[in-house]
Amino acid sequence: MRIFFTKSKITFIYISCLIIVIFSCKEPPTDAPLIQTKITGTVVNKSNQNLMPGVEVFTSPSTTIVITNNNGQFELAVTAGSYEVIAKNEGFKEYRTNITIVEGETKIVNIQIEELLPELEVSPLNIDFGSTNTSANLSISNKTGIGSISFTLTNNSNWLTLSEYQGTVTNTPKIISLEVDRSKAGFGSFTDIVKVTSDNDEKNVNVLMKNVDPNAPWLEVSVNTLDFDSTQTTKNFLISNIGGGTLNWSIITNRNWISCNPISGTDNSNVDVSIDRSGLSAGSYNGTISVSSDGGSKNISVNMIVTNTPPATGSWQIMTTIAALSSGTPNSISIINENDIWVVGSEVWHYNGSWQKATINNVDQLLAVNFINSSTGFAVGKSKQLFKYSSGSWQRLPNLSTPYTDPNLLYDVMMLSTNQVMVSDEYGDVHTSNDGGQNWTNYSLRSLFENSAEIKLWDLDMSSSSNVWVLGIRLSEGVVCQFDGLSWTKMTSPSFSSSSSTALSAQLSVISTADIRLCSNRNSIFNPGGVWKYNVSNWQGELNIDINTIHMINSSSGWAGSSKLYFYNGSSWVEKSGTLTSKVVCIKMLNDSFGIALLQDGTILKYSN
Repeated sequence: MRIFFTKSKITFIYISCLIIVIFSCKEPPTDAPLIQTKITGTVVNKSNQNLMPGVEVFTSPSTTIVITNNNGQFELAVTAGSYEVIAKNEGFKEYRTNITIVEGETKIVNIQIEELLPELEVSPLNIDFGSTNTSANLSISNKTGIGSISFTLTNNSNWLTLSEYQGTVTNTPKIISLEVDRSKAGFGSFTDIVKVTSDNDEKNVNVLMKNVDPNAPWLEVSVNTLDFDSTQTTKNFLISNIGGGTLNWSIITNRNWISCNPISGTDNSNVDVSIDRSGLSAGSYNGTISVSSDGGSKNISVNMIVTNTPPATGSWQIMTTIAALSSGTPNSISIINENDIWVVGSEVWHYNGSWQKATINNVDQLLAVNFINSSTGFAVGKSKQLFKYSSGSWQRLPNLSTPYTDPNLLYDVMMLSTNQVMVSDEYGDVHTSNDGGQNWTNYSLRSLFENSAEIKLWDLDMSSSSNVWVLGIRLSEGVVCQFDGLSWTKMTSPSFSSSSSTALSAQLSVISTADIRLCSNRNSIFNPGGVWKYNVSNWQGELNIDINTIHMINSSSGWAGSSKLYFYNGSSWVEKSGTLTSKVVCIKMLNDSFGIALLQDGTILKYSN
């Protein structure tokens, strides 16, 4: 079909379209309204409510500084966020308040600033003359430096005198001298209070003084409180006889989670205090250590926190397998951090993002490795091998010797500090260096026993340089000894059935002087195998199954392993799944979230959350 348009129709259509176009066009848009975000308010004098012009007002984080106008008003342009609004004016206390403001909001902050007045300040508020001091100073000042303060001082005792009993301070502190005269007091402990009084304030200064009988013992302890927070397990305090004669003392505690060592003695002694969080519910705990003596008594408050032991929510996964590390003899691990790990055996391997064989010459079987930091470590093993890692490389050190014969096997090494190192051997000697391995002295633990039978000292562990433990075997008898920083002591060992032992199958894990665990398998001296915990005086069995290795992270968390893996959750050992291609021979944990395990076939496992 065809369509025909006449000229008049075309003209009509054209005009109609033009009208539509003209009337359908919108006017150009006007500018959108400006969105303002600001803080406004008024500043007044808090004491009389007068408006405060000339006050600086600003924010933190910083935006800009504005000055209040004659009506005490201010306005700060800001962006959305959280701020601290601050107002400052000479002669007034600084004002601060926190606000949160959203985009487009006007936040009103009305401020009352407080006028500075003279303010009495006294320091110190506690003065202890002890048993020998005779003088001390007291400082009295005007904290604000505005105006002046007149004061008076009073006290009650005749053995305490003050250099001045009244005065005035403005900008410069006044120093008052306090003197004690013990000839005016008997023997004993004495207290007094110095009252410092001004027109509108009063401060009390507590004064303590001891007058010791030189012919009688007098008990003194170095602390009043021991706070273990949620992580610490060991602390110590000092018992002293500040009098004459001999002080005989003894210690008791009112909580079974507090242990002290020693618990009795004479005169001066360091006392180690350990706490055991095992089996305790989460919460805050308080206890008391009571020290009794023929020279008085003292109580020490003990505080600690137990947190919920994090469950073993991570998993053990294979990192790699190093065939050269497979051996019937357990190898050793040392973890500095998650990306700095050493493993030794017939070869030395280092992990720093990937496993690499380390360059070390003429290596026989290494039995132990221990690093104190990334740059310093030691390794020991068969054929009298003693190596030191320093300046990025391993160097062999001269053979250690004893009065008997050169040891052929060096079983374990432990770094107590960057310079102090201990090595245990197969003849019952512990070798110690205090200069980073240059010079060595040795102590024979055979001297602690009735005859000189050889002692194979398998494993060293410590919680501090004054709490080092060693585990070994002597004539098919278990040997456990402790080093307290000065000397070695023979300790009790778990009950066992006598059997021959050729494998290094027992290990120690030391948390504190009163929290030590050891493990063994049934081929060792402790038969049957298992885990035992030491509680100050005796060993208690916890796990009756073959265990090759143990590492406690803290008193309520740790791992052990052999043909299976076990996790200690604060109250019991729980079997955990893991990818075990052979028996576990060594476990080392960095913390609750990271650890390394070495298997008998050379497989290395990593634990992580």
